[in-house]
Amino acid sequence: KAEAHSLSRSVMNATLAFQLDIRNLGTQTMRDIIVKADMVTAHGKAPMDQQLATATTDLPVLSTIAELAARDTQTLTSELRLPVNAIKLIPQGRAFVYVPLLRIRIEAEGKTPVTRTFVIGNLPPQGQSKLQPFRLDEMAQTYRDIGLRALD
Repeated sequence: KAEAHSLSRSVMNATLAFQLDIRNLGTQTMRDIIVKADMVTAHGKAPMDQQLATATTDLPVLSTIAELAARDTQTLTSELRLPVNAIKLIPQGRAFVYVPLLRIRIEAEGKTPVTRTFVIGNLPPQGQSKLQPFRLDEMAQTYRDIGLRALD
């Protein structure tokens, strides 16, 4: 389970503060767990393999867990940064918006890697369900009323 706490944008970076709960659903202890993650932006003109986390996506190591007992959960709290100059902008009327993606891959000894990609967005107005993109043409700020939606 992933939970977004905030997305801050400065002149240099967009920074996501988030929490990741890793749960061992099996009946045996998992060992040598490697958690990899990064943040990119979605764009209709970018190939899907550059946007979604896959078993072959090269992601930087975020954390390692020596072992995780059966049915136990480990909570990781972290931050990821995306340079502003790496943000792919999407024109929306007269504004330019961006849609950050949190890509995660969890690897463990003897297990098939688990990958997830989440859209990061502003929580929608009441009665709507779609996360809203972030504007790049606004002043640098910290967004706290944000959420994640799994793409896979």
